[in-house]
Amino acid sequence: MESNPQTTDRNTELLEQILSAEKKQLKLSRIRFGISMFGAVLALAAFLALLVGFSYVKRQVASVSQTLQDSAQSIQTITDRLKLVDFETLEETYKTFAEAGTKTILELEDGLGNLKDVMENAESALKGLNSVNIDSLNKGIERLNEVLAPLANFFSKIGR
Repeated sequence: MESNPQTTDRNTELLEQILSAEKKQLKLSRIRFGISMFGAVLALAAFLALLVGFSYVKRQVASVSQTLQDSAQSIQTITDRLKLVDFETLEETYKTFAEAGTKTILELEDGLGNLKDVMENAESALKGLNSVNIDSLNKGIERLNEVLAPLANFFSKIGR
């Protein structure tokens, strides 16, 4: 095989182009690999976040479910207790209580009316007492005492 300098230069040039293309290809492959690794790390992080979120939601759902079960149990207990209540007797008791209360209120109103009359009479009696002249009353008592003193002496002497 003869080597022609032009062919050799051409071959060298082609080899250099191939080598340059290979270097670019290698560089692009490394970039693709880095991007792929970054994407894989992001996907793993997203999966872990989703897993943690799912675990949190599962705990919340379990808590709500327990609360609902407790509420249902409480409602059942209340329902069972309400079944034991004799509503007819309860209604009769309330009616009796209301009637007694109404009667008491009416009696109280009557009593207050009577009390008003008593208060008015007491007020007139107080006005009458206030109008009495105390000096005249005292003088009258002294005169009565003077009249009764001899009678008292007389009866005391007879009684002995």
